[in-house]
Amino acid sequence: MNVLIKISGDLLTHGRAADFILAKARNKDCPRVAVICGGRTQINQRFEAYGIKSVIANGIRVHESETSRWEARHVLIGNRTRLAGMLGYHPNVDILVPSQVIRNHACHFDADDYLRLLAPNFDESYCLTLEGRIKNFPSGIEVVYFKKGE
Repeated sequence: MNVLIKISGDLLTHGRAADFILAKARNKDCPRVAVICGGRTQINQRFEAYGIKSVIANGIRVHESETSRWEARHVLIGNRTRLAGMLGYHPNVDILVPSQVIRNHACHFDADDYLRLLAPNFDESYCLTLEGRIKNFPSGIEVVYFKKGE
């Protein structure tokens, strides 16, 4: 059984969210766990701190500059590093960031969209997020809610 999990950046220090991922990773019937790291809140905070204009249209961030794409990428890579530290090393876990570099051009995309795109290739797919957030996914992607500070 191959599992795909998207974790909200707001849950990167949430012990129960980490336990959920680790339970999947430790399951002997689960040879592959791919984890997509989100980071909308952290990206918003970075942009505000650096005075970078950010526009969200139809739930998707529209980058108006190369700087904003690179800053978003740096935040997501930092989130991947924090998550790796939280989970420790697991040979069957891959942590993905929703950002690619193509010929020195940073391309950032929404983590929920990445989940939707990859989910058909996995046996189980999950979105781990904070309670109260509205998530609309097709069948086959289960949303798991966590209370803040829990």
